[in-house]
Amino acid sequence: MNSAIRLLALLATLTLCASAADISGAWKLRATGGVIHKTIGYATFEFKTDGGSLTGTAHIGNSEYALYPGTAPISEGKVEDDLVLFKVAGRSPSSNGLPVMIFHGTIHGDH
Repeated sequence: MNSAIRLLALLATLTLCASAADISGAWKLRATGGVIHKTIGYATFEFKTDGGSLTGTAHIGNSEYALYPGTAPISEGKVEDDLVLFKVAGRSPSSNGLPVMIFHGTIHGDH
C-alpha cells in the first residue's frame, strides 16, 4: 500500500486552470502512470487561498477500496506565480508512519 502511495505521489500531475491570484474552489485530479498512461487514481480538492497561502481539504483514494489518505486537510500549501505546492497527510498510520503525499502543480491560464 505504501508503495502505491509513493507511486501516486510521484506520478500525480496536477494542472490547474485558473489565474495565479485565486484558485479557490473545487478541483479534480486524475493520476496516470505507465507506458499507456493508465488511470491509477483520482482525487478532488477544495482549495482556499489567502494571498500566497493555500489551505483546504483533499479527498484522495477510492472509498470502495479504502485507499489512503482518504479525506484529509491540505497543509504547507502555497501559490507562487504559476506554481502550486501542498502536502496531504493521511490519518491512519502505515508501517512507515503516516502517509504523506506531496503535490506540485502549474497553473495554465486558459486550459
